[in-house]
Amino acid sequence: MPAFDTHKAVKELCSAGFDDAQAEAVVDQIHGAVNENVATKTDIEKLATTEELGDAIANLASKTDLEQFATKTDIEKFATREELGDAIANLASKTDLEQFATKTDIEKFATREELGDAIANLASKTDLEQFATKTDIEKFATREELGDAIANLASKTDLEQFATKTDIEKFATREELRRDVADMDNKLDRLDTKLDNAVERLDTKIDNAVVRLRDEIEKQGIKHIRYVVVVVGAFVGLSKAFDVLFT
Repeated sequence: MPAFDTHKAVKELCSAGFDDAQAEAVVDQIHGAVNENVATKTDIEKLATTEELGDAIANLASKTDLEQFATKTDIEKFATREELGDAIANLASKTDLEQFATKTDIEKFATREELGDAIANLASKTDLEQFATKTDIEKFATREELGDAIANLASKTDLEQFATKTDIEKFATREELRRDVADMDNKLDRLDTKLDNAVERLDTKIDNAVVRLRDEIEKQGIKHIRYVVVVVGAFVGLSKAFDVLFT
């Protein structure tokens, strides 16, 4: 292949209307393209032969070999490391789980049902409202205080020696006594009056009887003296009869 004549090419381009700078630039581009695309023996010495090519591709993969491998299209549905990082950023790690209880950990704890059964018969705060607190009982006396307080007090046995209101109901009060005495005085006064009147009448009767007896004795004699004494004694007593008869 003849060498490319750059001088001749520049002249021909100038004759065609290019200026010198344009012509030289075009020729340089063409010369470079020719030199780069045309191989010399030196250039092909570095190229591989068919045998070398066969040896070189003997261990290379074919399209059939590649069928088992994933393509970019195949992996589009898979997450990248960045996407994986974003996805698990707020997820819990095993370290995070260490603070939480396992099923084994909770086996020793009571269920709601067990809790309900356990407290079914236990007292609630409402149940306790009817009972006294320690503060409530502070105002009450202890047995010791009670014992000290009643040590010198009277028992029912001690009271047995004393009269009850029922016992004294049969006795007269001072007022009743005064009233009874007043009534008695009145009765005595009336009785004295009656007695005085009775005695006066009796004295009159006796005097009359004595007079009649004296008259009778004078008439009948002393033999009837005993009869007279008996009759008179019935009224004023035997001694008074003798006093009356023998005065």
